[in-house]
Amino acid sequence: MMESNIKYIGVGRSGEGLIIATYANDRNLRDTPRSELQGILMNESDGDWRTRVGSEHGTWFAKGDSNKICYLVLARNGYPDRYATALLDELERLFTNQGTDVLLTCPADAYTKVMGGEMRNLAMKYEDLRNIDKLYTVNSQVLEVQNIAQAGIQQVLRNTEAAEVVSAKAQSLEGNARVFQNDSKRLERMMYWRKVKINCILIFVVIAIILYIIIPIIITQSNK
Repeated sequence: MMESNIKYIGVGRSGEGLIIATYANDRNLRDTPRSELQGILMNESDGDWRTRVGSEHGTWFAKGDSNKICYLVLARNGYPDRYATALLDELERLFTNQGTDVLLTCPADAYTKVMGGEMRNLAMKYEDLRNIDKLYTVNSQVLEVQNIAQAGIQQVLRNTEAAEVVSAKAQSLEGNARVFQNDSKRLERMMYWRKVKINCILIFVVIAIILYIIIPIIITQSNK
């Protein structure tokens, strides 16, 4: 009989050794890996972490979060790390949707039956590596397109920001030009009236000089 790629899936609370849910994809094992699962869950770990643990049945892939909820999958030896990692990420999303508070307080095996269908579907999805390869290729292409689109959007945003800067500078220059034009007109008016004032003063001085010269002559002529 061909060895299963995905053999066992489990979720539990690290540090307590408490198992929240399990699913045996390899029926030949049944609950044989349960003691190994409990042993891994007994390890106290803080923060987000990932690890691999060897087993006589294959390889355990495990990840934990900051709430000390641990997600595990037992796969055959040589199972690709990237697919095991993807499976654990999906498993985490499935259980996180149930509510973190509930996972932290529920009793042992509370979700084995409740989430049994979702865990079975997950095991079937990652059992066939050919389908996973196709999905992985499609996802990679989608991610590549998303990255290209995101880069294009960022470039458009940068161009928009640059255009806004240029527009702001143009508006500033236009405002400065209007201020300069107004100042020039005001200065021109000031110079005009100053010239008028100087001309008036010169005319007054000239008239005064003329009178100063003419009046004595007139007085002298009138006395003769």
